[in-house]
Amino acid sequence: MQLIELILILRRSAYLPIVFLILISSQIQTEEKDCDILCRAGIEAGPLELEDKEEAKEKKSYKTSSSLELLITDTRTTQALLNNSLDYLNELLEIDITNGFSAEIKTSRGDRHNFSIKEMKIFWKDPYEKHTLLEIDRIACSDGQYSGVGINDAQPYYDFYDFKVPDIEYYMNSGECNFSGIDINLPIIFGLSGTDYSPSSFPIPLFGMIEEGSSDIDMSFSSKVNGNKITYGFASNLANQLSFSLIDTLGFEKKELHELLERLRAVILIKTRFTEEEIINRRQEFFEVLADGLFNDGYLLEELVDEMDYFSDRYPIKLYGISTEIAWSDDLFSQVSRLSSGVVDAAMLALKAYTYTRMNKYEFLRLMESLAVGIDYSLLALYGDIFYNLYSETFDEIKKFTNNPKGLGFSINSPNGIDNRTLMGIEENPTLIFTVLNNTKFKIYANPRIK
Repeated sequence: MQLIELILILRRSAYLPIVFLILISSQIQTEEKDCDILCRAGIEAGPLELEDKEEAKEKKSYKTSSSLELLITDTRTTQALLNNSLDYLNELLEIDITNGFSAEIKTSRGDRHNFSIKEMKIFWKDPYEKHTLLEIDRIACSDGQYSGVGINDAQPYYDFYDFKVPDIEYYMNSGECNFSGIDINLPIIFGLSGTDYSPSSFPIPLFGMIEEGSSDIDMSFSSKVNGNKITYGFASNLANQLSFSLIDTLGFEKKELHELLERLRAVILIKTRFTEEEIINRRQEFFEVLADGLFNDGYLLEELVDEMDYFSDRYPIKLYGISTEIAWSDDLFSQVSRLSSGVVDAAMLALKAYTYTRMNKYEFLRLMESLAVGIDYSLLALYGDIFYNLYSETFDEIKKFTNNPKGLGFSINSPNGIDNRTLMGIEENPTLIFTVLNNTKFKIYANPRIK
């Protein structure tokens, strides 16, 4: 399994507002001579090889956290959390004590299933003043009132802080977070980096687009769990000029995934050779060793990828659906068209030529042959019917787009799911594409509304 697949699974969209501040630490059990890798990492599980641990897996219990401590409760405690998190970030970045990041909020409240923070500001402070880098009018998160856990439970964040894997029930909690009124202070950011930010630094239309697009930004993240399926959503709106959304539904075995995460953690703890006390007292050194093993020497990344590949082969990830939309305003399209010096207009004229009348199959295949530079002719013959059917089904929507380009939407739905092994095998066996297509519905549509 590729690393990006694991990232897709692990995204806890509802926890994004704060988790990036405190996902920073690690904890390890003291090594014993007779312990295997999981034992030495403080994990009660079977032997390292997945195929040899079926019995241990059945006996393993997945406890529900009994802690009702909340992460966000009131303004004072939330402010303290932000202060501590940014102080730690400044320390990690080795920023001088007279400089660094800081934050302020106006109000905050929270219960187990909801929390909100209003009027957050992120600053860069120097010995003379505070510079506002970012402002957010409101952060609001809620879950589906799932009885086992809450979106505002502090326990998973403590687990992350201690470099532990949260209890499995935290992966079963649906939720949504909305960030509204985001304003990025580009003049200050450019100024602090020593770069000029003014209309003279950019083409005037581009400067106006940047100015407008960096303020009044809304974003949302969501996750919805249904059995072994989880649907992730992301949406953004830049000043009602440009909007983008992405929704994908994946299927996987939760308990097996949880066990994989425990095993990946065990590999990291053993390979870095840090004890619990050493990690607490030498956090920066620990993360340097971890980063070195992942990105420089690569020895640690290679082992983690091997573990994930084995998991992917044994428990395939299934894609049940993905949809994306992008929409823009007339004003934004006009500005982009002017900035492109005629490229956009030429592309739209060419597209109109191909959508003026519907081509027959022979005409379409001749066009494919002329455009498919570097593609084997036999593959064109193999996929010709598929591409022509897709062209025919989407012709009316593409024609609507060329006559009034305001955006495009695209979706793939597979009721039975497409597993990653099939997708990875298409390159070696092109006929597998028919297996995928027989289980898949495609849709392209023109001009979704800005959301």
